[in-house]
Amino acid sequence: MPYPLLKLPYGLQQRLRSLATPKERYNLQVAVGSEKNHILPLQTYESIHYSMVLKEEAGKHSLSIRNAHSVNFDDDELILADRNDFKIISTTAFHWDDPICDHIILNCDKLEFCFDYPIDVDMLHKIAKKWNLNTVRILIIHKECNIPLPVLFKYFKNVISLDIKVKYAYKNWMQDIFTFGKKNLQVLKICGILEDLFSFESRELSHLFTMQKPVFHLTLTCLKSSFDDVVQHVWPKVGSDFKQTHKMNLLNDECDLLIVIQGSRMSRLKRYEFK
Repeated sequence: MPYPLLKLPYGLQQRLRSLATPKERYNLQVAVGSEKNHILPLQTYESIHYSMVLKEEAGKHSLSIRNAHSVNFDDDELILADRNDFKIISTTAFHWDDPICDHIILNCDKLEFCFDYPIDVDMLHKIAKKWNLNTVRILIIHKECNIPLPVLFKYFKNVISLDIKVKYAYKNWMQDIFTFGKKNLQVLKICGILEDLFSFESRELSHLFTMQKPVFHLTLTCLKSSFDDVVQHVWPKVGSDFKQTHKMNLLNDECDLLIVIQGSRMSRLKRYEFK
């Protein structure tokens, strides 16, 4: 502990507790451990293992469990989102200094962002100051994201599954994965226009698969392109290390490489296996 908290007299320790938020009290307890202290009474919390939704709409915040009943916070109540799914929904700019954030400890496996405005680095920095993001293993982004892959991997150090469901791919995005040195991915799903999505060489695609887990699955969704244009563009990028599979009973996530071609009327799929 950088500051000798336990050397404070009884009155100052009590005063510190009274000024702290529920989450800060809990963190103080963790910091002092089993040492004798006067940061009392103990801050209790309720551990929730079910899916949770934190929502902001018209400036009002709410937290619900299993999309059902809302949680009403008392002054000292603290919720631990423990190894569960946690979704954040916001129709306006989310206020990360809202008191509700001080009543939640994030310890979730799966985190979803569903905002009606772009996610940027500044927002991610504010989230990281509020919560520990190291437990997040599955990250899903439903709306526009302006954060490059190295920054996402920096904040979500232990993520093994990344699914960005909107146009995201930028020039040389795959090279950014190599530059950062991200390994041990199991799932990566990226959307974008033809030129950006396939801004890599066949050897780079093969290298991406060799540096990830054997179960690694990559989905590339090409937006607003004709099937013939994508096929002509894709084959040189896929290369000889992949073979197309036509197994009818193969689920999309069971093939190594899935290319989704979204046309104006329908989507078509091409599935590949890494040799």
